[in-house]
Amino acid sequence: MTIICDICGSVYKDRHSGYSKGTICDKCYNSRDIEELKNVVKLRIERTKKRLSVLEELGFEITELKGDIDSFENTLLKDKEDVLRIFKDKITKSFKEVSALETGFLFTCIEDKIPVLIDKNKLLTDQINQFENLKGKEVEYENEIENLKKEIERLNKGETEKIAKYNSIGMKFTQIPAGEFHMGSEESDYEKPVHKVKIKNPFYLCTYPVTQVEWKAVMDDEPSYFKGDYLPVEQVSWDDVQEFIKKLNVKEGTDKYRLPSEAEWEYACRAGTTTKYSFGDSESELGGYAWYDDNSEGKTHPVGQKDPNSWGLHDMHGNVWEWVQDEWHDDYDGAPTDGSAWESGDGALRAHRGGGWDSTAGGCRSAVRDLRSRSRYRGLGFRILQEQ
Repeated sequence: MTIICDICGSVYKDRHSGYSKGTICDKCYNSRDIEELKNVVKLRIERTKKRLSVLEELGFEITELKGDIDSFENTLLKDKEDVLRIFKDKITKSFKEVSALETGFLFTCIEDKIPVLIDKNKLLTDQINQFENLKGKEVEYENEIENLKKEIERLNKGETEKIAKYNSIGMKFTQIPAGEFHMGSEESDYEKPVHKVKIKNPFYLCTYPVTQVEWKAVMDDEPSYFKGDYLPVEQVSWDDVQEFIKKLNVKEGTDKYRLPSEAEWEYACRAGTTTKYSFGDSESELGGYAWYDDNSEGKTHPVGQKDPNSWGLHDMHGNVWEWVQDEWHDDYDGAPTDGSAWESGDGALRAHRGGGWDSTAGGCRSAVRDLRSRSRYRGLGFRILQEQ
């Protein structure tokens, strides 16, 4: 069973079946440095206080929760076992209640803050229905509050095209508008010729690469080399991904899920830009948007930790390469100009995009493309598209 440690926040595999020690990793449980352990706990307390402050500003009743936090902070004991016991009994309970309040905020902030738009905007109403369907389900909302605040700001300004939606297993999708762009670059023969592509219809694209918890919800297995619920799934072949999509369509009662084409992927990555990256041309800024060989420490990282592009998509640069639908072609001579996947050939080689945790800065450019047989690799994952 994969668990997130309540003290240090790391993801770990619980090997103590039947032995209860709370949701605490071995490193924290066996630590002999009590002061270090206490400092970690204090940091978690401060984090919870900040989260409570946000909820208090929004009008939630949190007096009892604040009392729990203050009581624990004031009685932080010298003995390690007491520290762990109190942490388990008090803070874990409070974290869960804070999380529940945050989940409630996702619904009430829409219903209470912008009621006029509910009547005027069908897309917003659809999003509220998506949230209602998620009540009571185990969905990761850690990064959603700030993102939703930004979405509400855009809605109040009339910018409705980027509202997110969720499916029944909590996968988040961001709407990508129709439009035109110039695909490719002059930096590599693989990326030539630069050509205009027209995306006729808007679509929804996964806000993040598909995570391991999402993969397991559909496939009931754990293929990844790097383990963690909210790490991107990897070591999945192109055919594995097709099977995931097939099962997800059945689960959701639709036929709208598929891999994006190369053109759709690059269009969404660029988000209206013509620069090397979705944020500009400077490699020195890449670390704010991507996990790559300079900062990844040789591994994948939880999705959504880096800044999104201007259309709200995270991890389009780095972390894991992403499968697309297209067969591999050595250049764009003869490529479709309508955004559809290019599949003329025997299908032995498939394209993937975006760069990964082991890529150079140049290997994470918006136009970069690479090929692979339909095989598995620990730096290769995917995100899916949902047709409207």
